[in-house]
Amino acid sequence: MSKSTSVFFLDVDGVLNSAKTGWYCWDKYTVNWIIWLAKMSNSKFVISSTWRKYHDYNFFNEILKDLVHDDWRTVSLYKDINGNRIPRGQEIKQWLENHPEIKQYIIFDDDTDMLEEQQSFFINTDSNEGILFEHLIKARDILNIKTFPDSEILHMYHHPIMDGEKWYWDMQEIKHATKNNRKINLKRNMGE
Repeated sequence: MSKSTSVFFLDVDGVLNSAKTGWYCWDKYTVNWIIWLAKMSNSKFVISSTWRKYHDYNFFNEILKDLVHDDWRTVSLYKDINGNRIPRGQEIKQWLENHPEIKQYIIFDDDTDMLEEQQSFFINTDSNEGILFEHLIKARDILNIKTFPDSEILHMYHHPIMDGEKWYWDMQEIKHATKNNRKINLKRNMGE
């Protein structure tokens, strides 16, 4: 595969998980969809979520099937010299300025603090729902992908039965567990 010239900036809370799935549960089919989109467009993932502060490259790369960019996270800028919060869009802009080889990108985020020039590449999700089918179709259209994923990935939006895989994490490692839930469950091990 040729070197990627496309990236997806991923928030986690409100995108890959939601109030509906639980904040430590990643929806397996949403993850499969974005992996399919990344493979179809030769894209890599860049983590713009605050989760980038608490987890390392390997954590994300295992879940996202080795499709995480080598420069895998945006830099946290937080506040300017006057104490004003710096928008996430500015952090993304800085990352893109450091990577002139990137010709195409999509931002998945439930916050709206993107820059004006990023709006046509921005897919604004809802923190209560996470990524919806309409968001995935919009991403597919932005990327000019003409096909659809296989029925297993599409199946998620038609059947509410929970029957997928669960994954657990304990701060450093991901352990595959039983096949009994449609969500990837990333539950903190707090000695429970």
